[in-house]
Amino acid sequence: MQEIKRLGRLALKLVAIVLLVLFIKEIVLYHTYLDLSQSYRQVDNYEGIVFKNNYTKTAYKRCFWGIKKTADAIADFDRHGDGGYNGETYKKLTAVIDDTGHLGTWASSPDGTKIVYSEGHVIDELEPTYIRYVDFKVLDLQSNSITVIFTAPAKEASLGLEWQ
Repeated sequence: MQEIKRLGRLALKLVAIVLLVLFIKEIVLYHTYLDLSQSYRQVDNYEGIVFKNNYTKTAYKRCFWGIKKTADAIADFDRHGDGGYNGETYKKLTAVIDDTGHLGTWASSPDGTKIVYSEGHVIDELEPTYIRYVDFKVLDLQSNSITVIFTAPAKEASLGLEWQ
């Protein structure tokens, strides 16, 4: 009987720990710029990708812990989406991925072999305007491979992109 009680307490503690970890993950992933994934390092010239907050006219670059403000990039805050929905970059992007209405912004690499773009993830397709988080991804046009370089909170769905 003591053994059963002890196992029950242990199971309860494990459940509590798992719930706490999931809660912390939710807070960190969906409300901060913290992203410790290192997959962005697989992308050639990732240092040239600039995340632009057009409202505050602030430029950010990818770093070890997420994104950080940068003064060494001169972002063109008047440039949006490399030609818009009629531009060549969008046509190349949608030839490989399906635009389900959640694409944000995109920009082509300087050599034209890759496209960086943002894609919002919604909680419920019945309410497609409620974005939970945004993935910033790089599409390699030669191999059609996609690499997630940064995951941002939903409030950053309006971050623009530029690849210098």
